[in-house]
Amino acid sequence: MLSSSTSTKPKLTLDEYFNYTNFPSFSLSPDGQQLLVHTRRLTWDSNTYENSLWLYETQGRRKKLITKKLSEAFKPQWSPSGNWIVLRQTENSTTNNRHTHYHYRRLFESEEKIEQYIYLYCVLSEKLLPVSIGTEILSALAWSSNDSSLYFATVRPPSTKEDEDLDEAEWKDVIQYRKRKFLIDSTICRVDIDRKNRTLVAKINILKNVPFLIGQLLFSSVEQKLLFTSAGGILESVKDFEIYSLDLRNVSSLSRITNNEVIEDNLQLSSDGKYVLFRQIGQILAKGNFNITQQRLYSADLTNGQIERLARDFDGNIVEYATRSDGIYILGQLGTNVHIYTQQSQEKYSVLQHGWNGTYESIALSSNQNGSLAFLYSSYGQPKEIYFIRNLNKLASAKAITNENKLLIQRNLPQHKLPLLVLLHGGPYAASTNQFDGSAASLALLAASEGWLVLEPNYRGSTGYGDQFLNEIHYYPLSLPGRDILSGVDRLIKDGIADSNSLAVGGYSYGGFLTNWLITQTTRFKAALTGAGSIEHVSTWGTMDLPASISYLFGGFPWEVPHIYQAESPIYHLAKASALDEADGIKISPISTAVRQVLIKPQLNFQYKIDNSTIIPFIPKIRIKPNALTPLPMIMAQMNFEPIDLDLLQKHPEILDHPYFDEIRIFEPDEMLLKKIEPQFPKSIEETKYLFVDTIEKLKTMMDHIEIQLELAIDLEHHSYRSYQGFTCLMQISSRTEDFLIDTLTLRDELSILNNVFTNSKVLKVFHGADWDIEWLQKDFGIYVVNMFDTHQAAKELNLPTLSLAYLLKTYCNIDASKQFQLADWRIRPLPIEYCRYAREDTHYLLYIYDHLRNQLLDIKGNNCEFLRLVYTKSKIICQKVYKKPIFDENAYKVLYLKSHKTTFDGSQLAAVKLLYAWRDKIAREEDESASYVLPDLMLIHIAELMPKDIQGIRASCKLVPELVEKNLEEIHRLLIQAIEKPLSELNDGESNLDESLQNKRSISSSDTNIPIDLSLNNDSKRAKLVSEK
Repeated sequence: MLSSSTSTKPKLTLDEYFNYTNFPSFSLSPDGQQLLVHTRRLTWDSNTYENSLWLYETQGRRKKLITKKLSEAFKPQWSPSGNWIVLRQTENSTTNNRHTHYHYRRLFESEEKIEQYIYLYCVLSEKLLPVSIGTEILSALAWSSNDSSLYFATVRPPSTKEDEDLDEAEWKDVIQYRKRKFLIDSTICRVDIDRKNRTLVAKINILKNVPFLIGQLLFSSVEQKLLFTSAGGILESVKDFEIYSLDLRNVSSLSRITNNEVIEDNLQLSSDGKYVLFRQIGQILAKGNFNITQQRLYSADLTNGQIERLARDFDGNIVEYATRSDGIYILGQLGTNVHIYTQQSQEKYSVLQHGWNGTYESIALSSNQNGSLAFLYSSYGQPKEIYFIRNLNKLASAKAITNENKLLIQRNLPQHKLPLLVLLHGGPYAASTNQFDGSAASLALLAASEGWLVLEPNYRGSTGYGDQFLNEIHYYPLSLPGRDILSGVDRLIKDGIADSNSLAVGGYSYGGFLTNWLITQTTRFKAALTGAGSIEHVSTWGTMDLPASISYLFGGFPWEVPHIYQAESPIYHLAKASALDEADGIKISPISTAVRQVLIKPQLNFQYKIDNSTIIPFIPKIRIKPNALTPLPMIMAQMNFEPIDLDLLQKHPEILDHPYFDEIRIFEPDEMLLKKIEPQFPKSIEETKYLFVDTIEKLKTMMDHIEIQLELAIDLEHHSYRSYQGFTCLMQISSRTEDFLIDTLTLRDELSILNNVFTNSKVLKVFHGADWDIEWLQKDFGIYVVNMFDTHQAAKELNLPTLSLAYLLKTYCNIDASKQFQLADWRIRPLPIEYCRYAREDTHYLLYIYDHLRNQLLDIKGNNCEFLRLVYTKSKIICQKVYKKPIFDENAYKVLYLKSHKTTFDGSQLAAVKLLYAWRDKIAREEDESASYVLPDLMLIHIAELMPKDIQGIRASCKLVPELVEKNLEEIHRLLIQAIEKPLSELNDGESNLDESLQNKRSISSSDTNIPIDLSLNNDSKRAKLVSEK
């Protein structure tokens, strides 16, 4: 906890704070006489960072500048003799401070091949000499056993740009489970350097190609092997991160050293060259389940591959380490301090070296045994500097060798207590420690100098407090740390230290996650500052580079535990955030208001309750039949919209028939529709007249316009996660000159008037992928369609590379379809402006696309209309579809069991699956919820597997109990008892009923953001529709 002191020193200013110098890397020469230091500081004029490389004398403290253009991507390295230093410069090199797939992809897409250089600095002559290594992009390098050669790795694309363009064209509009990774191959080379005649002549030899990105490279002269790490651009699978060795005596022999499915980094050789040491980061995949640990240290024997954990007695977080013949030097975090520990051998205990409280951030050792070492240190009151000592026993009396941040010592820095800003660290697997960190993401020191008391809580999930403390947030990634933070605030208020009326909170990255969470759980904070946080975690999982971290934190993928993703997402708790209250003078944003309103299920306000019963089939809602060729059955005109008697249905089975079947059957497109036309490109969305239709008056205005049109483009937005059958939330209609968005939640019972136009055979209705739209129109509004052209069917007949609407928009209109709202909740009211624009794009350009497709179909076989007629015929077949309610299949539980890949359930467990499956369907129908909302598939199987004996056991098996499970715990308990008393003898005909059950099961909801997996759709239809049931 920080606060400003009462010193008479000047106050630290904002400019001074951000002029702070950082030290990304440093290293000692082999003899310990010189120190190589990389400094990084802001250059305001160029709006960038200056990365400089300095050479210090450890005795005289004199320094010399080597370059101000050091590349951040590569740490400078001493040659074996210490006479040379290899480095990269930003000039003439395409390097970046991150080795990522995205970075390399951008470089590959550049047509220009740039000559790549490494630079050798001669310590004796003080000359910096370039060495060309070709045009391939460098990813790693290492010295050999002498000063005359180096090993390096370059990256190369495994596919052509044309291949990438085709993939982009096919998948552009679809949010994939995980965007296909840009695969990278690497080439390992040796460069031999001839230094004759004061020039450098390089000869490059290619040693080996490997099918992955190389992250780090080492050379073992003892084993004559190259050691390197594989790296993944997206942290989805820890299997992408392993250590390999290449025997230089037989380069065809590539060996994998690790197979422990952890993330390895920071490779270092033992002093005898027989072991490779590495740090393990974060995630371990053990027996199929993720487990989070603090960072640990391991060594691998290069002769037999045996792996041993080092410093196993240390219960903290290993931040950094270095090694030489006298042992291993470890920087270990316990609580808020990072100290130096040593371990002479793996059999011995780690020993704390007594220095200063604070943070020893990095360490460097000389390779000889004179004992010299350098370290980077800071604390709350001491800015970062590099220190040098010749004996570890002198640790507490070390002197700084650098003096880059001396100005900060002359300023009033925090010392003791005062009033409250809660500043949250990211991670969550990190910690706030006793250090001076002058960065925008860590404003504690600056805030304290401005008179704030700063609380930096290490909530559960932080490192430095043991693995159990780290793992307790599993399944409760925000709610549990949130309670820890608030309890700390409460204690400060109770002790009279903090003013309860002057509280603020803030954080970046995971600190932003928690800030967003806290302001929806309490109103005590008067201000909040959040950066790079999340308010809805399904989309976070789908778009971030660390999806494995999210799925571990939440206990599964979004479709496996949607209730946890919802319960821990701030967006679903905005109703509790009464700080967002206009009475407090705070303006409520439209989206915030809308999310609050959507907490009330729209269907509760429908005039006629949705009938989810299994007894009565779906009854068509049409009561008046305009544009009729055959009359509507008389009985239908006399019916209201209340549930009907089964006897009446048996007497009049024609009630269930498609009312426009004959009109659709005899429809043939007019000859004018079978001729080429000049495509009419619409005005921009901004220039086009637009009306949001949410009143009867506006509906009449829209009808006046569309009734005189000959062509209309139509689309729907649907929601299914919080409803058993789902319901249409929005309808889009576009003519050649105007766009309309219809609020189908407000006007649900007024829209049958659209049949005047939709069933008029003289008006062409253009849809894209209309299979579901046709059924939704019938189900929700009693609307039918005559004369329809489905652009998805047209794209299919033309054999286009992909059938999606986004592809058509890009191909014919050069419009990039937005992906941002594909997973939007269309129940939100008022509908945000961004949603409206996105919805309009679906129909605004569709008639123009139709023009092109129509002409292309006519071009097949020389202006023959055969294929154009075929599209109309297929569109007619879609229009003749009849909506039917989902039917409960008593055998569908077998599908769920088979999909779970559980093969050892006994009769009682199988009976539990069957009973829970039937119970879930019953509750979903009664409550008008999706089955997945009531009880997710994974949780249902888990309960049946555990067979808990009491109600508390059922709760425990759920981790986070769904609302309707909590409400019906006693009934679920009775079902489990029944399963024990009446077990099933076997899974009767489970395999043979698989296909039938799949067909009967309409859809399986995959998350709590209404992303249904429609099993009845073929691949083309899936691709044609946007993921959010578009």
